Amino acid sequence: MPSYSQQLKQEPATMRTHILSAFPCIVIWIVFTAPQLGLPSAEACNMRTEGWEPTSLENRTVMAQVVIAGTVLRLRDRALTPPGGSGVYSAEVRVDEVYKGYPFFNQATALPSYSDPGDKVYLIRGFGSRERCLAQVMQGKKYIIFLTAVPVTGGREEDGVRLIARYDDIFGAAVEFDAEQERKIHNVVGKCRLFMLS
Repeated sequence: MPSYSQQLKQEPATMRTHILSAFPCIVIWIVFTAPQLGLPSAEACNMRTEGWEPTSLENRTVMAQVVIAGTVLRLRDRALTPPGGSGVYSAEVRVDEVYKGYPFFNQATALPSYSDPGDKVYLIRGFGSRERCLAQVMQGKKYIIFLTAVPVTGGREEDGVRLIARYDDIFGAAVEFDAEQERKIHNVVGKCRLFMLS
């Protein structure tokens, strides 16, 4: 299977899609750097939600590069949350299902499992508090998570990708798992596959 960088070289038409996938990163950069630049602070997120309607699960599924279901086993970097830190943390997630983007997801490196060697545990970056407009996840809970697979800097194929929470909407990188949400995702992913085959 070609690496992520090889796929980009082979398919220049998809470059526009990958450029557009940088949009959530720009939004996150603005949210995190606003306090340092003297812009309205991220705590103002609560005020910006007045009249806000969340982007549907179906639309987030279409826009995301990778969509998974998994259980948060452990939170990392939680000590860096405000007031002293950036408010962003990572989570070690046991992945139960990959709904979309398996070729990208498959390039991420799994962490060693705590209990069962068959478990697939991955580090996912980019969660945080709702005051900062981010998806807040909790240890022990299962979520549907929308991701972007970002190539690791270094240029070697074996470096793989990092899994980063994707924000096409405020709070939008994760939703608590339930069967109805999963059904909606299966419906969208099935339609996308049919569209691509026709």
